[in-house]
Amino acid sequence: ASTYDDRFYITFKDNQETLDLIEEQLNDIKVNYLLGSQEIYVNVPTTTNVKQIYLINVAGQVIKSWNTLNFPNTSNFKIPVKNISEGTYILKLQSDSGTINKKVVINQ
Repeated sequence: ASTYDDRFYITFKDNQETLDLIEEQLNDIKVNYLLGSQEIYVNVPTTTNVKQIYLINVAGQVIKSWNTLNFPNTSNFKIPVKNISEGTYILKLQSDSGTINKKVVINQ
């Protein structure tokens, strides 16, 4: 039942180096549409652990989602999209480091 002026304190730490490393890893993710096989090819650095992938249309609706546990090789994988309509989509990849969105144009 008294006043404690030194009980809590706020500290700030410069984590810019860590944030730059995470951003660089996420920007190294490559996404391409393979017209011949009608698949989306995703190339992820081995240091990035992708957990979930979402295919989102321009209206913001999730069209399809995949768990990367279904893919044997988690650094390079192909996602079949034969039954998806032509158009521009966003491929949202969630990883341990964060989330990144990549644009994909599907042409059948």
